[in-house]
Amino acid sequence: MADTQGTSTTTLITGSHSDYAIRRKQHLALINQLRAIGAQADLDLPRIAVIGNQSAGKSSLVEAISGISVPRDAGTCTRCPMECRLASSSESWSCQIYIRWEFDVNGIQEEQVEEISFGPILTDKEDVELALRRAQAAVLNPGIDQSNFLGRSESDLKQMKNQLKFSRNAVCLDLSGPNLMDLAFVDLPDPETVLLVEDLVTSNIKGNCLILVTLPMSGTL
Repeated sequence: MADTQGTSTTTLITGSHSDYAIRRKQHLALINQLRAIGAQADLDLPRIAVIGNQSAGKSSLVEAISGISVPRDAGTCTRCPMECRLASSSESWSCQIYIRWEFDVNGIQEEQVEEISFGPILTDKEDVELALRRAQAAVLNPGIDQSNFLGRSESDLKQMKNQLKFSRNAVCLDLSGPNLMDLAFVDLPDPETVLLVEDLVTSNIKGNCLILVTLPMSGTL
């Protein structure tokens, strides 16, 4: 009898359709909705922030958790926050990218926050990296309508002279699929000697935040 109860308890906690899993999805969805409207400016919403110096393994960690590839080459690494929102689902894998316009070009909070979809729903993981490059270029060039970036090639994006070097506005990914966990985290730019980036990292890791710091293993053995 004790073994049966133990098995039932385990199923209740870990099953994708258990009461725990349903509540977890509901709470995560609520937090994501609040962030989408800029509520984090007034509420200390729980979050996970991934930080680390360049070549410290941050991209590898993000890719391992999300299952997608992110831009890695010099000049196109993370130049704005990238918010990954994962959701387990029995449906086939999909990804919708959004841009959350929350700050003006000077990094000051806007009165009205908008989260706008960027491009169509993606069903092939191979398409995500280029889509992320396009979305990040749109964020770094707020004076150009974001629709102008949807058809840009990778080489075209690399040759662009962006209006901004970094931005507080976030590229958001809604990832859904059978092999994903219910989880949300934000990947922050490398803390280079840029005041905006330092302020961005500091503002994201304070308060109710779980901080994942990536460190290279070279020189530690």
